[in-house]
Amino acid sequence: MSRAHLAVVEPPATSSTIATPISRKSPATTIDSIDVRYIARVFAQVCLPYTNPGDDLTWQRTNGDVSLMMQAGTLPDGSGAARAAGLPYGLYPRLMLMYLATAATRTQSRAIELPSTRALMRELDIPKSSGGARTLNDQILRLASCSITIVDQRTPESTSMHWWRFASGLEAVHTPQRTDPAARVVTLSEEFYDSITTSPIPVDRSIVHALRGRNSSGLALDVYWWLTHRTWKVRSTQRIAWTQLENQFGNQYAPENTHKWRQRFLEAVSKVVVLRPDINITWDDNVFVVLPRTKTSSTSAEVPRRGQAPSEWTVIRS
Repeated sequence: MSRAHLAVVEPPATSSTIATPISRKSPATTIDSIDVRYIARVFAQVCLPYTNPGDDLTWQRTNGDVSLMMQAGTLPDGSGAARAAGLPYGLYPRLMLMYLATAATRTQSRAIELPSTRALMRELDIPKSSGGARTLNDQILRLASCSITIVDQRTPESTSMHWWRFASGLEAVHTPQRTDPAARVVTLSEEFYDSITTSPIPVDRSIVHALRGRNSSGLALDVYWWLTHRTWKVRSTQRIAWTQLENQFGNQYAPENTHKWRQRFLEAVSKVVVLRPDINITWDDNVFVVLPRTKTSSTSAEVPRRGQAPSEWTVIRS
């Protein structure tokens, strides 16, 4: 197998290696140097669309025995008639999921107050651009209005299905001087809030910023969240079939272009392991292997237990 974490000796360029050598950055050394954010565990396991699904109003991704199904919601158009909101896709809804999960984890409240779009763009490290604010607002509405079905078949004797929405309500405050809402309050659905606060996954904002990129579809973020989840508490070697990864992250290419998808996935992996020196992975033509993390003192995160105030959060150090 080819080791993706070799930094001193460059691996030979074969079909199982990343073409460019991986140069790892020095990790942060103290908890104060890590700007912690959170993501709901389910979105470290399955992911949103990367590109606009267009007229497709349903979406499905599968990770082993767990499947995520999404259904686009409806919104009023300019005349008050119902229109399909469309499915959330790309980078912005991923950043919003992190924002909402972080706010819910820190405040232990379902009611999340959003700042103005401009302030929210700064918080999410979204650069000013033509149409950026409009796109972000559109993705917020798509995210808030869609519904989710989670199918869990990990128990051979039964199938568990859960239905929920991201939000149960959204209120916007408008002023005569501006077209952009001055403030919004998103009330998370009880099910989504529970999925966040039961076991939030801590992530480093600086790594998120480094991976997001101006034209990023969000794949590198999904890989970062997934590898963080895979290596956070698990100390054993994990072998994942490439077919499972294709089902989880989605092969947007034709079936005969599996090699092209795999190369794109490994490029995203290479970006993550440069920033996370403690993550060790390897692969061959059949499986992708996640090895136990390197023992360092670099990966520290505040992990809140449900119902605790921030001052009572415990610190998990590797």
